[in-house]
Amino acid sequence: MDDEQENAKLREELRAVKSKNTEISEKMVALEEKWSWNKDKEDPEEEERGTGTKESRKTEISEITYEDRERCGNIFQEKLGVKDAKIQRIFRIGRITTGKVRPVIMEMNEVEIKWELVKRSKKLKNDDDKVTQKIIIAPDLTKREREENDRLREELRRKGQNGGQWIIRKGKVVRMHEVVGEQE
Repeated sequence: MDDEQENAKLREELRAVKSKNTEISEKMVALEEKWSWNKDKEDPEEEERGTGTKESRKTEISEITYEDRERCGNIFQEKLGVKDAKIQRIFRIGRITTGKVRPVIMEMNEVEIKWELVKRSKKLKNDDDKVTQKIIIAPDLTKREREENDRLREELRRKGQNGGQWIIRKGKVVRMHEVVGEQE
């Protein structure tokens, strides 16, 4: 291949690269416009879809953490009636995604308060506020604990289909009357 043919081939490859670069740039501009449109939305319903409290518009982690702590504290006091809930540590997991709310993970100072919040969280389903109805409070479990809970629920479902009243108690599926006898 002579120099002229090689130069022609390189010019053709350069044209293809420039064309692809232009195509990518146009797509980036379109995505940036779409992102900035969503970012500026003022519709709170749009922000608060999912299970959790709405995402902060702040950019500093300390400000976001402060807002999450305040919002959760208000829910605990006003909606669940737990006044002495002290949040030791709080953070969100996952990537920020438009239209989705990331879960909030909290570490409480006292185990008893944690379980009180989990127990009372059923009240949130009956709240007047549709956003509050979507909030779920559950203990953070390891993968092994989640798998064990799934196994117990499956066993509970199978036994329930065969009749009788069954519940999960202390890591076992037992008949309801056995639990009543246990309490006496």
